[in-house]
Amino acid sequence: MLTVLGRPFFTERFGRHYDASADQFAIASYLQHHGRKLVQRFDANTYITLTQAMDSHDIAQGQDYKSVLQSIKQPALVVAIDSDILYPL
Repeated sequence: MLTVLGRPFFTERFGRHYDASADQFAIASYLQHHGRKLVQRFDANTYITLTQAMDSHDIAQGQDYKSVLQSIKQPALVVAIDSDILYPL
């Protein structure tokens, strides 16, 4: 959640709002709620496997990635989010 949505989203939506009735910051409640939803619908081991695959994938395999991408003959659509700090465009 933090890497995909980015700091601007959380800053604008929650700021430093502290919810005294819950004895936590509003952002903590939001993240806990979405964490529980994820656990109910998605096996944690699958998430670990997907994360490891994304972390270890290297299309360039030690070469210059721009030249590797330019060598691809198949048309491709690249979709990215400019605020994604984990996987930048």
